Amino acid sequence: MRIEWVPHLMNLHEPNFRSEVCNTDEFGFRHTIKNSKVLDYAAFQEEPGSKGLVCGGSTAFGVGATNDSATITSVLNRSSHTTWFNFAGMAHNSTQELFRFLLFLPKVDQVVLLTGINNLTIHTVSPHFSEVYGAVFSQTIFQLLNNINTNPKYLKYLAGRLRHRFIDSLLQFLPGLTAGTPDMPDFESRYSQSLIILARDLDVWAMLRDQKGFSLQFVLQPIAVWMPKVLSTEEEELIHGLETSGRRQWGAQHEQEVTQTYQRYRQDTQVLCQALNIPWIDCNELLPRDGWLFCDRVHLTDEGQKQAAGVILAATARS
Repeated sequence: MRIEWVPHLMNLHEPNFRSEVCNTDEFGFRHTIKNSKVLDYAAFQEEPGSKGLVCGGSTAFGVGATNDSATITSVLNRSSHTTWFNFAGMAHNSTQELFRFLLFLPKVDQVVLLTGINNLTIHTVSPHFSEVYGAVFSQTIFQLLNNINTNPKYLKYLAGRLRHRFIDSLLQFLPGLTAGTPDMPDFESRYSQSLIILARDLDVWAMLRDQKGFSLQFVLQPIAVWMPKVLSTEEEELIHGLETSGRRQWGAQHEQEVTQTYQRYRQDTQVLCQALNIPWIDCNELLPRDGWLFCDRVHLTDEGQKQAAGVILAATARS
């Protein structure tokens, strides 16, 4: 799917996309399946009875699922009296998740925030970070497209990026050579600032919960390097393939920082939620320790989607 740029949300996946794997409605929401019925946003709003949303980024959206019926929300609809809908946006951070809800203000009874990793990664690594606005994925691309016709330096910058990517790919086949790496932002400073942004967004979620009367649940999303899990043969092969193709999801240095920050991040997010009386659970503790659950470090296979849906179903039943 191509990226569309929309007011307030910035990057959004293509509306009215059609394929055998993934389909979206006119607003870019992924189709959710209930009893063989396809739910777009309009059909979801017309459904009778209790309704719920799963908000988040690409994991909640269902990247890795083989079709729309295998996503977390569609699996929930097979086991719950509540009608669930996929309200997630690929690559969205907590502020974008909140803004999308504010723009639609759907009438629902339950909201699940299956989230965490996008704030931690983009806010700590982006060169465009703002203490007020945070950062969004694809922000560099947006700025290039916006300025390329009027400012030649962006063409030079783009050429430099392509050159560095070519060199980095070439170095994989030339042992003994190393490439220069750009300076990374100070992780500790960015980490603290990212928590301030998350606290702000959760505070608004709590106010909406109290005013609109829905239940709210925070689920720290599962990450392969956060779980006490022995990777399956398939997981090892897929992750190794990403690394050797030069497509490490976060880069080696940042991946190490993200991995080492897990215990601290889970505690910090839990404290933020407790202060606002938002039930909090960690999906990393509750998924099985074996089996093929991940197709990369972040995204889930059909079995992983099924297991995550079971965790959410149990959590929402208690709330």
